[in-house]
Amino acid sequence: VGLASPAPWERTRSADQVTRVLAEAALAELPRNAVLLIEADHAVAPLMYLQEIEAQRPDVVVLPLGLASSSWLWDLIYRRHPDLVPFAVRGPGGRDARVRRFLDAQPTRTPFTNERGVALRVGAPGCVNGVLLTLTPCTEPARPDGLLPLLRHAHAQLRDGSPATAGLLAWEAEARA
Repeated sequence: VGLASPAPWERTRSADQVTRVLAEAALAELPRNAVLLIEADHAVAPLMYLQEIEAQRPDVVVLPLGLASSSWLWDLIYRRHPDLVPFAVRGPGGRDARVRRFLDAQPTRTPFTNERGVALRVGAPGCVNGVLLTLTPCTEPARPDGLLPLLRHAHAQLRDGSPATAGLLAWEAEARA
């Protein structure tokens, strides 16, 4: 293990803030009272930490899709956002249909995601709008892609010192492409 690349003195995990930087960038660009659909655990945990522990952007509904079948998650979301319109949690179509019903019940909250696959599954276009994708029709000129410059910068900082994070950056870049 000690001979595995990179060598222990070359590793940069202690300086690895990639997931935090991506989460902060996502929260910063969201309009007030947005809904953010997130599926990947590497994005869910930092977003929930920033909201729950650091109280960043409490107006934003962070909806971790992997937990959308859990009643406790919906209880938490409605406790955090008592102004949300109730919707039928139980109904046909499984998790993606449940999320669509939730979004349809919140017409004043603009939905976003970080993955085109999520947008397609909930029946939305998924237009690039900075770091995230908006789930509304692509009618206005979108902001330039803000994710790829963040990924390039993060990779340059890490160099070869964090193979797991380099893999995460590659996954994010491929998902965006």
